[in-house]
Amino acid sequence: MQFKHPEILYALFLLIIPILIHLFHLRKFEKVAFTNVQFLKKIELKTRKSSKLKKILVLMSRLLLFTALIFAFAQPFFSEISTNQEQHTHIYLDNSLSMQVKGKQGELFKRGVQDIIEATPNSANFSLYTHTNKWSNLNSQDLKNTLLSLSYHPVEKSFNSIELDIRKNLNKDKNTANTVFLISDFQDANDSFNSISLDSITNYNFIQLRPSSKENITIDSLYISNRNSETIGLKIGLKNYGSEVAALPISLYDENVLLGKSTVDISKNGEKEIEFKIPFQKNINGRVTIQNDNLTFDNNFYFTINQTDKINVLSIGEDTNYLKKIYSNDEFNYKSSKLKQLDYNSISQQNLIVLNEIETIPTTLIDNLADAIKQGLNAVIIPNENSDINSYNRLLSALNIGAMDVKNDNELQITDIHFSQPFYENVFEKPVENFQYPKVNTYYKTTLTNNSRLLSFENKTPFLTQIKKAASTIYMFSSAINNSNSNFKNSPLVVPIFYNFGKYSYEISQPAYTIGNTNQIEIKASLQKDDILEIKNSESTFIPAQQVGNSSVKITMNNMPLENGIYAVRNKENTIKNIAFNYNRRESELTYVDIKNKFPKASNIHHFESIKQAFERSNDAKKTNTLWQFFLGLSLLFLILEVLLLKFFKP
Repeated sequence: MQFKHPEILYALFLLIIPILIHLFHLRKFEKVAFTNVQFLKKIELKTRKSSKLKKILVLMSRLLLFTALIFAFAQPFFSEISTNQEQHTHIYLDNSLSMQVKGKQGELFKRGVQDIIEATPNSANFSLYTHTNKWSNLNSQDLKNTLLSLSYHPVEKSFNSIELDIRKNLNKDKNTANTVFLISDFQDANDSFNSISLDSITNYNFIQLRPSSKENITIDSLYISNRNSETIGLKIGLKNYGSEVAALPISLYDENVLLGKSTVDISKNGEKEIEFKIPFQKNINGRVTIQNDNLTFDNNFYFTINQTDKINVLSIGEDTNYLKKIYSNDEFNYKSSKLKQLDYNSISQQNLIVLNEIETIPTTLIDNLADAIKQGLNAVIIPNENSDINSYNRLLSALNIGAMDVKNDNELQITDIHFSQPFYENVFEKPVENFQYPKVNTYYKTTLTNNSRLLSFENKTPFLTQIKKAASTIYMFSSAINNSNSNFKNSPLVVPIFYNFGKYSYEISQPAYTIGNTNQIEIKASLQKDDILEIKNSESTFIPAQQVGNSSVKITMNNMPLENGIYAVRNKENTIKNIAFNYNRRESELTYVDIKNKFPKASNIHHFESIKQAFERSNDAKKTNTLWQFFLGLSLLFLILEVLLLKFFKP
């Protein structure tokens, strides 16, 4: 029991007054003389006992009367919380992407906003927490305005961080009675629930909003599966979290232009990949889309294919006329340089280097090539008829791809074309059988690691080998191909093979990035002193962290941007390239934590399935049941009892 005016209770000390009056009553008994006193002594004894009992009863009724009156004026009441403390309500509302899922009354997040606005009292002190931000000391109107301004946030904050933010606010004011409402779907993707420990003082109300259906289909991934000089193979990965789906439509767009459309069947809780072929010779701002009404954020997947204007090719060596014809100006920036005139700084700017029959490879060139190949440079190595084997082996050792052996002077024909290699895709309509095989007069035996053969001699030893490295590809011939040693340059093979060397040397940049991850992107651009790159689309612009190099800029992004879509990397008004960002698919699987088992019910922990129910219970706990009417009635009762005692109790 609590009191609105507890200071009035000090009046209880005044009850000592009637007690003193009764204990020290000054009235004296009047003595009357009678002739026969034997009988009168008996009557006197009985009368005194009855009078003493009556006085005690009257005293008690008066004490109870005054006590009841004092309690009535102190205004006692019952309440579950102390009214002497300031009340502060903390509300966590989950605005992650999984809250887009439909409930019985629409999207869980939007319904939650509306229910909070309708349920919160008009006068209270609020703090609001979301994945986006936190707001403190809001009144009722500020809370409603803030709630109406909220939207979904793609970067999910751990539940542990949310609870820590709330706990910091709780500790700021120890004289405040705190009530916490935790409103979420409590998705299992947020794996930080196990590290939460709730205090025993704060009132926690867990409100788990539940979807009508837990089924969902998502575009989970996209990657380039293969490519040739004309097309790119694009693989799209789909995941089904639910029952079997038949003939799901999937569409591929370049901006608003439809590039392809198909349907796919996905088994229950299954996965499926589908491939589209798109043209290689153009920039594409792509979007893959499906239709799924239950959860919509993962229905689109954006990607970009950026095609450079021209591919940089540098030939180091002597005779390059045939290369100049193959690497024409409409597709390539072709340059040739003799070894003595080579600008080593230009190596890092190339997509493809051709070591064209250099007799001795100097150490400086070996070091520069090794560094550039680690960064993604492709290389073609064509030995000289009189190659310095030691210098070539130093290069092969620096690249960690094998070794070259002594020269053999036996004439051999090039008879095997390995048509199954992706390198030859779209080069031949069918395997060639009646073919005038080129030949070589001399060749070198090679022992190469992690290689695949593109052309072989009649004795099954390799003539042209492809070696894949982490970021680059190295092509190595086993012999010189000048006219005195071979007729290979006169064969029909030379043009498609060298052309593909050039086309495959351009590494297509990553087609898409995930919002919320730490994304580091290398942008080939030469910036002036005060230039800076910005990321922009039609709705927002931001400047990422960037590290400027000689011919490139490394940009780093953590929690930006916040909207999926296609963004342009711009230097002033010039667009350098486009990049695509997509929401993380971690929230696509609609599985949830059993919050009642994770945080069992206690005196300060309650569970609800609706916001309205939780706030009604909290408001009821704050209500007061006044008792002053009861004590006023008691005082009247004791007054009547005293009157009755005085009137009808006859000693």
